[in-house]
Amino acid sequence: MIERIIELSIRNRFVVFILTAALTIAGIYALLHTPVDAIPDLSENQVIVFTDWMGRSPREIEDQVTYPLSRKLQGLAGVRAVRSSSEFNFSMITIIFQDGVDFYFARQRVTEKLGQASNFLPSGVVPYLAPDATALGQVFWYTVETSASNPIDSAKLWALNKFYIAPQLNAAEGVSDVAVVGGTPLEYQIDVRPEDLRSYGISLGDLYAAVGKSNMPAGGGVIQKNNAEYIVRGVGWIKDKSDIENTVIKEIDGTPIYVKTVADVSVGVQFRRSVYEKDGNEVVGGAVLMRHGQNPLEVTRHVKDRIQELQPGLPAGVHIIPAYDRTRLIGGAIHTLSEVMWHEMVIASIAILLILSHVRSVFVICVTLPLSVLFSFLMMWVLRTTGVIDIQANIMSLAGITISIGILVDQAIVMTENATHHLKAHFGDKKVTGDIRELVIEPCRTVGRPIFFSVLIMLLSFVPVFMLSGREGKLFHPLAFTKSFAMIGVAVISVTLVPALIPTFLKGRLRSEEDNWIVRSFINIYKPLLTWALPRRNLVMWMFAVLLVLAAGMFPLQAIVGQGASENAWRTAFLTVFAAVTALTVFYTRGFRSQALSLVSLTVIGLWAFHFTKIGVAFMPALDEGTTLDMPITVPRASVTQAVDDLKARDALLRGFPEVESVIGKAGRADTPTDPAPLDMVETFVNFRPKELWPKRVLKYPHAEKQVNILLGVLETQGFIVPAANDDDRRNLINDGTQKALERFDEMMRELALLRYKEFEQDLGPLLTRFAVSQTIDLMERAQPLAWANETDKSSKIDRLSQTLVDQYGVWLAKHPALEDVTGLAQDVAHALKDEGVVDNLTTVLELHEGPVSRVVTSVQEMLGANRKTLFDAVLQNVEAERGRLWAEQVEKINWELHDRGSMAFNAYAIEELAKAGSKAGLTAKAKRGPESEHLAQEAIKSQLGHDFNKAAFKPFNDLRQDLDATFAKGVFFWPRQTGPRGDLVDDEMGRVLQVPGWSNIFTQPIINRIEMLSTGVRTDIGVKVFGEDLDTIDGVCKAIEAALKPINGARDVVAAPIMGKGYLQIDIDREQAARYGISIEDIQNEIEVALAGRAVTYTVEKRDRFPVRIRYARTSRGDEDSIRRLLISAEGMSNSSAIGASGGMSGSKPTSKGQATAMTSTRPGNDDGHAATPPHASQGKVLIPLDAVATVKIVEGPAMIKSENGRLLNYVTLNVRGRDIVGYVDEAQRVVAQKVRLPEGVHIEWSGEFEHQVRAARTLRFVFPAVIVLIFVILYLTYNDLADAALMMLAVPEALAGGAFFMYLFPKIMQGWSAPPMDFSVAVWVGFIACFGMATETGIIMLVYLREAIEKRGGLENIKSLEELRQAVIEGAVHRLRPKLLTEGVAILAIFPMVFAKGVGGEILAPMALPVLGGLLISDEVVDLFLPVRFYWVRRARWLKLHRKELAKNPIAEEVSYVHN
Repeated sequence: MIERIIELSIRNRFVVFILTAALTIAGIYALLHTPVDAIPDLSENQVIVFTDWMGRSPREIEDQVTYPLSRKLQGLAGVRAVRSSSEFNFSMITIIFQDGVDFYFARQRVTEKLGQASNFLPSGVVPYLAPDATALGQVFWYTVETSASNPIDSAKLWALNKFYIAPQLNAAEGVSDVAVVGGTPLEYQIDVRPEDLRSYGISLGDLYAAVGKSNMPAGGGVIQKNNAEYIVRGVGWIKDKSDIENTVIKEIDGTPIYVKTVADVSVGVQFRRSVYEKDGNEVVGGAVLMRHGQNPLEVTRHVKDRIQELQPGLPAGVHIIPAYDRTRLIGGAIHTLSEVMWHEMVIASIAILLILSHVRSVFVICVTLPLSVLFSFLMMWVLRTTGVIDIQANIMSLAGITISIGILVDQAIVMTENATHHLKAHFGDKKVTGDIRELVIEPCRTVGRPIFFSVLIMLLSFVPVFMLSGREGKLFHPLAFTKSFAMIGVAVISVTLVPALIPTFLKGRLRSEEDNWIVRSFINIYKPLLTWALPRRNLVMWMFAVLLVLAAGMFPLQAIVGQGASENAWRTAFLTVFAAVTALTVFYTRGFRSQALSLVSLTVIGLWAFHFTKIGVAFMPALDEGTTLDMPITVPRASVTQAVDDLKARDALLRGFPEVESVIGKAGRADTPTDPAPLDMVETFVNFRPKELWPKRVLKYPHAEKQVNILLGVLETQGFIVPAANDDDRRNLINDGTQKALERFDEMMRELALLRYKEFEQDLGPLLTRFAVSQTIDLMERAQPLAWANETDKSSKIDRLSQTLVDQYGVWLAKHPALEDVTGLAQDVAHALKDEGVVDNLTTVLELHEGPVSRVVTSVQEMLGANRKTLFDAVLQNVEAERGRLWAEQVEKINWELHDRGSMAFNAYAIEELAKAGSKAGLTAKAKRGPESEHLAQEAIKSQLGHDFNKAAFKPFNDLRQDLDATFAKGVFFWPRQTGPRGDLVDDEMGRVLQVPGWSNIFTQPIINRIEMLSTGVRTDIGVKVFGEDLDTIDGVCKAIEAALKPINGARDVVAAPIMGKGYLQIDIDREQAARYGISIEDIQNEIEVALAGRAVTYTVEKRDRFPVRIRYARTSRGDEDSIRRLLISAEGMSNSSAIGASGGMSGSKPTSKGQATAMTSTRPGNDDGHAATPPHASQGKVLIPLDAVATVKIVEGPAMIKSENGRLLNYVTLNVRGRDIVGYVDEAQRVVAQKVRLPEGVHIEWSGEFEHQVRAARTLRFVFPAVIVLIFVILYLTYNDLADAALMMLAVPEALAGGAFFMYLFPKIMQGWSAPPMDFSVAVWVGFIACFGMATETGIIMLVYLREAIEKRGGLENIKSLEELRQAVIEGAVHRLRPKLLTEGVAILAIFPMVFAKGVGGEILAPMALPVLGGLLISDEVVDLFLPVRFYWVRRARWLKLHRKELAKNPIAEEVSYVHN
């Protein structure tokens, strides 16, 4: 079948070319229409149920809403877990379904279940579904800001955002919801004076009804007039405050009682549960939630297009500014992968060209690279379109293609190499000409089956990746799919297109192996080495064993079998591997002395390897999203005012870093069911500048320590300090001085860099405004010549327009150039020039005119679905490029200044700190110039504290520094801060600067935070879940676990999430007392609700705006607990006599003790009971009881949030791990907690976090990976029908593992210094090893094919006359394989280098996948080149001796000669 396809392709090559062209176009279309994101959607398959119950505490919501609803939802089919959170005002339940359940089917099932909620939930409580967005749906956050010249009230901004901007953005394609956050929401507030209500006999119900009925329309049908129809409309909407004030409640004796008679009406701020802050000011904004299954890049583009449409209609000076935009991360990730991919293609092409030295052959091979990539995208599009599986373009799916680049050319290389070999044999040194189709059919047919067989091996090697489940499966399945698609594509291309191209392009002079100097040089080295190694079986066996033992000493072998980072498990695994390798090596070693030597040497090497630093274990390397999320924890008692103050204070500190581009902070929750944040939860987006714009301001500790040592020596030599008594004291002096000098140095460099950055930002606006004006005019002149008087006139008009427009556009262009700003500027320029007569036709000059080539490119892009480029797009593109250029120039200047001033400053700080430390240690008292050192120490302290100081104290040391500064500046190098979630900027410096009392720092990133928070509730590396029956017990256990975890090495940010601590004003009703007064519980609760929280009785309709009208008691009646105790409860229908009887005295008596109180009734004027007289029309017979007569009012502490899972209460202890692997930490922490924390009855704990995914992945691979290895072995055996040969081919796998381990261990040390820890063993590394194993096995197969062919050429072992001939055959086969080996393995190794050194977004994920491939191929390649031929020779030697036993028996001298030579 395969051979027939190859032959048909060669004979009908033009048909193949046409089909290939069609598939190429389809692939390009699929490429342009593939959804793009940064990473795969790792969120759980979840549905969120949200329930509002305003004014209710977490306890009431948990007991009456969350728990019964959770129990009901647990019964749904396909539900894996039900996690819930009860907070003030709302309940949030997350139902997590199995991954196989369709998202919208799950929502439908939950909706059906919610239909029964009214049967068991409190009256009026209605649960509803959150928007159909996933945890990664928050793709875009924005702020609505005003310019300094056009300030707008924050309340108006909130209304503008709530009723205009957010609804319009929500209408953008692919948007599920826009959650409004921040601002001061408005409402009409009717603050009731309760004494006036009682005076006029008006109940709150009367007031509710009056206000509600005064705000409604009426419809009167239609009337007919003059044969026309008119709709009758009665307009009764409340329009403003006066309408409410003049609403009549009731009429008494002909006198109307208005709302203003009994209440004060005002426009005020609603009850707020969120704060949004930027640059020290409260702002308004929102979060755009993408609908499930949409393309985030497209959705964000639609949102930005809608913002551009809205901008002209916004009030003057109002701008919509992105606060968080994922497209920057997506663009960075795609750019990194694209750059790596084309680098790999170029490297592969150059390598092939150097080895083959034939350009047309290189084209035949390399054309398979882009075509296989397009085939992969086409398969993704087909499967997504047909609904089979949705694979998007992201860093993982593209990495699957990228990691395959080096091997995608293997099949084409094999076929082209075989055809070249036959053509060279036919034509010799002559040029290949004419129709060669018949000549190449047979060599192409010969390798057809091996090509498909090698692809099968590669596909099988990735079966373990397909078997991964959970988050690791979601993460790596796209990679496995795209790699498999690319391999299938290249297999199809290799048996169709490549055979068709070979007779077309393999023409001209072809070169043999010896003609190429690269191949010839390798042969000259390899052949003598192999000849030397072939008879030395013992040495080869020993070297093989050494590699495995060394790798076992550093590799986490226990992680392969699902044992995490357990030290005991590693010892067992190491000893097992060591024993097996040593036993097999000794057993197969010939000679007793050699066996003893092998045993002893391997034992010594094993003892050495046993003490190696171990490679750690982790789930995944953290992706640097370019944005950090500051989410500190504090005691849950903060008010809105306090939250604003704390938020501003933290954000001000975060803005103090020059690497930070913008800081936007949020406290509380956005107006969306997907955000459960309480008011005390701070979420601050810290957006960083591009890495290339980070200042070089870091002096590394070893360099600083070295300089301090030099400075101390100078001070000792000059007599300022006497030498320390011993080396330990001197070392302590140096360490102390280095540490404190670096702290001051870091602060100075940070402040200096920030100052220069801010100065440049102020200068940037005018520069970019002038540039934008100039660019606009230049593009206009391409469309139509402009009527300038002269060049001076043009320049002066540009200057004048720039000065006019800089106030309006300068600040926005400097901060965030947007298309709407550039559009407005260009239009203003065009109108200004038209007014001055420079421009005739505005339509013509604002069209983009391009050159012929650009027009063709634009037309092609439009045909493929791209938007048409406009003049405004061109101006924006140029402005962004100019902005980047100006920033790069300025950063370079700042770095030079930082270098010059930093080197001098560090010397000064170090001398001052050494003087302080020396004075403290008594080393200056006896020094010759000790008084000067002590004087310096005293004045330096004054200087640091900001006090007046004597500059003369510094002069002797300034003179001393003259030469030291120059020498230090020449040799020192400053570095930028390290980025990423675990870089020294966030994890170290920010953590130190943000030591705010009462707050515990937690830093995470937006995407991973959303995934973790909505799936597990844990926003740190590790979370310990504590389940129990009551909150107090759970809280105690959490605190005990926190105390046990803190001392463990590697623990950071250990916090037991505070349960209690929220202030409650608790009103406990005394039912007996209430009954004595005839007051129902409902009366009391209604009074509490209305008096304190109020009730929104209606909503005004003001065009598109909607504002609630809320009725509640005036603030003076609800200001504190004393005021609340005095609230009067009305006992409806209770007579005076009954009141007297109940109280034991006359009405109006004062309280005599707790539980006894005045029973006050409405009285006529003239009463002398101390209360105001009431008018004669007041109602009679109502008894008014103070609240504290029937209830106890007190301040207590309670929970701010109650969490549960599957109906059980829980709380978390959260922590991060630094400086060691997470899985190893968890293993140790679990043992410590089990020993130190005694769990009460009914309490159990679970460990949660990223390590769960690592452990689950290891358990899956523990069974699947060996099974696949066995399957490959069986296939090899069935194919070659030779057990020994199958085993030889598989021996490349353990050596590939060893090579990968060496590179993981050594590469970080080579790049970052010997003290750097090895790279962690993660699932990404696992995937790299899996890819490497397939490649290594393929390498062994190719070598064995050549070795077996060399034997078969001589008629098999039966026809080989001597062992010398056998040896020559093995050498010939191995050498003949050298050129295809350089073309396959060499290209694969070289092509993987760009992945290893990738520096852009996602580079931290690519390197762990690429390193095992690189190390494994390098080592396994040498194993295959050297070890495999030696082993093959000795296996065939034994078989030859067995076959020729009779002949050798007749001629024993021949056997002896053969043995000596071999």
